[in-house]
Amino acid sequence: MLDFNATYHWFSHYEDNELYQIFVNQAARHVPLSNFMALDFNPDLDEWLILEEQYMDYASEFDLPEINIHLPMNQGVDDALYAYLSEAGYQLAITELVSLENYQCPQNNRQSPQLELEEIKSDNLPAYLAFQAYYDKDYGLPYQEEMQGYYQEAFHKDNVHQVAVFDQGQVIAAMQVILSRHYLEIDHLTVSEDWQKQEIGRWLVEWAYDQAQQTDKKLILVCDADSPARQFYDHLGFMGLGFELAFSRKIDQDFKEQFYYQD
Repeated sequence: MLDFNATYHWFSHYEDNELYQIFVNQAARHVPLSNFMALDFNPDLDEWLILEEQYMDYASEFDLPEINIHLPMNQGVDDALYAYLSEAGYQLAITELVSLENYQCPQNNRQSPQLELEEIKSDNLPAYLAFQAYYDKDYGLPYQEEMQGYYQEAFHKDNVHQVAVFDQGQVIAAMQVILSRHYLEIDHLTVSEDWQKQEIGRWLVEWAYDQAQQTDKKLILVCDADSPARQFYDHLGFMGLGFELAFSRKIDQDFKEQFYYQD
């Protein structure tokens, strides 16, 4: 069964037991999707409190700035646990796993001849990195710097293709396409504000879909459930496969003291 565990994770440390999986990347401590606990069961409040203690052991070992716990796919939380999470200052993120099959390309869908869709090579990598840095800056400098390391590391991986649309040498849109055994995953698809609603995103998705067809893989991606991008993917024909709830909060001094956690 396809679930969120089949998607790509950038991590340097991994542990697995019968209750959960731990993903950590010490080179990307401020990147939430590289540092989290993925549960294999749906906890009640008492079980969650135990999981918090176990997570704080990892936070101490790897100097993680926040606690981030993901529930199993298509699972919610009961009222008692949700009340605690709200009171304790946890933030809820809902993501969806979607796939595209049997896509029909619109007729007469042509882009301006001044635009070029190219895979990233050494000569245009700096422009690609600068484009990504511009959009990552809103998440803070540590995140921005760590993501630059991610893009540069991905550039050297055989199973990752970085693609951009250029307007006279300037990047106006970009994405990564990640190949796994059975799937081809779209990652970080971004279109410049000035070029949105001009079919640039569709062009990138069509490129990825063609790659998936050529390699006999299913095209998938993960997106925020309440983002405008979700509506865009709906319009293209992506179908929802499931959702995931993730609860996170900063590990501030007050939270540390609950666990006798000392710097």
